[in-house]
Amino acid sequence: MGRKWKYKLITFIALIVLCLFMIFPKVHLINDKTNIVKNLQGKWKVTEFLACEQYGVSYSYYDHFLGRSITITPKQIITSLDYWPEKIEHSYMTYDDIEVKTINAYQYGAKERINESWFEKLGNQELLEVKFLNSPSNYMIFYITETGEMLCSYLSNYYYMKPYVEAVTNLKQEQLYGQWRVERLISYQNNWKGNAKAYLETGQNFENIDIYEEETGANFYPEIYYENRILISENSISLWQKETLLEEHSISEYNVQICNKNLYQKQNGIYDELGIIDENIQIFTAISSEKVDSMLLDREFIVINDKELIVKIHQGWYLVTKEN
Repeated sequence: MGRKWKYKLITFIALIVLCLFMIFPKVHLINDKTNIVKNLQGKWKVTEFLACEQYGVSYSYYDHFLGRSITITPKQIITSLDYWPEKIEHSYMTYDDIEVKTINAYQYGAKERINESWFEKLGNQELLEVKFLNSPSNYMIFYITETGEMLCSYLSNYYYMKPYVEAVTNLKQEQLYGQWRVERLISYQNNWKGNAKAYLETGQNFENIDIYEEETGANFYPEIYYENRILISENSISLWQKETLLEEHSISEYNVQICNKNLYQKQNGIYDELGIIDENIQIFTAISSEKVDSMLLDREFIVINDKELIVKIHQGWYLVTKEN
């Protein structure tokens, strides 16, 4: 009788342990999924093109998605560009389900026929794939690398993205002075329709090419200003492309003001937002006595911190970083 009782007790304990082992991994996965999705929620900026699928239709005009804003809420994803060139507007996708799984970057790249830059940057990493589903054919996918970098996909292209940032409002004028490097596009302007070259490459109806005019971005190619330098001093501002001076202006003084971010974005036609969390932003305006009909380099500098500014060049707003 004693042995039977012990046997039953051992069996009972073994069953409990087995059940716990079966339950805990599921709980762990649920918690991981919840945390992953929670960390993705918020506002993001598309910062850099990574790679494209070799049979993709959009790789030749991938720059149209640079600087775009992506907002992930508990029930909806909002992107500041839907589908170029047919739907140049915000896209709203509600989702009912989320799938999270681990994929091998090399195997995935080979399967989807992604070009070599995917393999150069990601190699054999294990990526977390997070798929937000509205339906089996309507979804949006994000990827998290082993180092915590965030990726998104759009029209057969893959991009890096970063969250919106906080900005200070107490920068001193003297901290503006120095050499700044153009890093990446932050936003297109409101009336942007795309560049004419990309439009022709799509094979669209050429009768509509007239809508691609200078004021709507026909000749705006944002990456041509990458790595340009802006020199700011007490008496002048200038824009340089390597050793070539593109533009220079004499400055008599700088005005500084604190503005409501949303109002400033609306008044200045900043379509994709500035990528700043705070409600208020600090802006330095360089005042010049020169009469200039049009300027490549805008004279307003939006402050993020003492190492980062946002400035408008041609028809886009750019992040610039201080070099000295």
